[in-house]
Amino acid sequence: KKTTMPRTKLGKWSLSLIGAFFVSVLVFLIFIADGQRGGQGFFDNLYLAITGLLAGACGIASFVVGLIAIIRRHERSAFVFIAVFIGALITLWIGMEVLFTH
Repeated sequence: KKTTMPRTKLGKWSLSLIGAFFVSVLVFLIFIADGQRGGQGFFDNLYLAITGLLAGACGIASFVVGLIAIIRRHERSAFVFIAVFIGALITLWIGMEVLFTH
């Protein structure tokens, strides 16, 4: 049976983690609008580095937890499927950034 809201604990975690991803990205953008700038290295600006790492970790965790909820717990929530899709895009993007630096 398909629903919009998650019914399993893992599904709720996946949705919460993707929400935390968007909050972290918003905080990151607020720091940039406030005048924070990066340097040559990733950790030159600790505020941007921490919020960026937190956003990435939440996106990847949402993908993994949501996938476990769908496969093992038979979660059929539309929001969990959307969270897994967004998490997969984030995971793919981070993986490409690591493999093919620019």
